[in-house]
Amino acid sequence: MSSTWQVGLVVVAVVAGGFAAGTSQTPTALEYEIKAVFLMNFARYVEWPAQSPQADVKRPIVVGVLGRDPFGTTLDEALRDRTVQGRPLVARRYRKPEEIDLCHVLFVSPSADGREPGVLKIMEKSAVLTVTDEGRAGTGEGIIHFSMEGQKVRFAVDLQAAQRSGLRISSQLLKIAARVRGLPP
Repeated sequence: MSSTWQVGLVVVAVVAGGFAAGTSQTPTALEYEIKAVFLMNFARYVEWPAQSPQADVKRPIVVGVLGRDPFGTTLDEALRDRTVQGRPLVARRYRKPEEIDLCHVLFVSPSADGREPGVLKIMEKSAVLTVTDEGRAGTGEGIIHFSMEGQKVRFAVDLQAAQRSGLRISSQLLKIAARVRGLPP
């Protein structure tokens, strides 16, 4: 496991520890701080298709939010001055799927998921790592799905959805996933 991922996990553990200890921040704010760190680190463990625009090493890695943004400034702060494979990480917000030009990791907020039916199927053709909150796992739509187990943020990975998008997910990421759908027998 790389030292950057270990640092990210330590940050997640510290934030999660504060969450469990009942700090002055609301559980939702802390939950999304943890999720922001996960989004940042997910980009480290995905390989985009060589022919896709996402593979262009001259471009920054874009972590986007579609729909109402539950992160506030937390996502921007998590990405500030960070790089993945020498490429800067930047946050972008999109109200509608049509606004998405180049995106690597896309968090589809529950507001967008309900308002834009089929958005995850549309994104499947775009080599974008789609990430959702609870409720989408097992639907065949979306690649990574966050869930809350007690006061812990967990995630599930749908390898079949990743393959349909042309993405390769590192075994390092799969090892820490709570569930992995589509593993070969």
